[in-house]
Amino acid sequence: FERNFTVFVEKDSHKTTFISNCIRQLFQMKEKSVVIDTCNLFEDYNKIVFGKDFKLPLNSKMIDYIFEYELSEVDAPTKAVVQDIFYAVQQYIQTLDFEFLPIDNFVDVVASQYKEMQMPELALLKNKLLKYRDANVFANTKDEVLALKEKLNEKNCSIIDLKNIHESLQKEVLGFIHSTLESFEKYIYLFVPLTD
Repeated sequence: FERNFTVFVEKDSHKTTFISNCIRQLFQMKEKSVVIDTCNLFEDYNKIVFGKDFKLPLNSKMIDYIFEYELSEVDAPTKAVVQDIFYAVQQYIQTLDFEFLPIDNFVDVVASQYKEMQMPELALLKNKLLKYRDANVFANTKDEVLALKEKLNEKNCSIIDLKNIHESLQKEVLGFIHSTLESFEKYIYLFVPLTD
């Protein structure tokens, strides 16, 4: 385990059996572990569910993600205007104590920019942001951001359910989970499937 142990399996049932056995042994040794479940392999267990039990902070990194994945079809002049808005928001975020912006505030910024500029692309962006908000991807409060650490503190083994989110967003959520795990004083074993 100390060298990022990688296991290749052919069937999901083998993966489930292997991880279950590892977790049992780690539990007996009083070690903490986290399992990322992207395929509902651990459906009979209590899970920490993304979007319900915790949300991502809307920080500079996530604004870059939105820019990259939500504005790919936008023409260059519009993209430049949106990039200026995003840059101003990112600069503002860096001045905040907790360095995250509530999703409702970001939607309000885009809506006010739309009223001022009347660019249809900004209305499209607002609608995409509303979809993120409605899907509970981004937090509105500091407590929603800190909820993951609190949930992980509750048990020695936690299973995090990421099955219902897009793969590009799974990568961002995994990064957030990893940074949360690094904030613990104790080493935590992380089981995560390797995909493309």
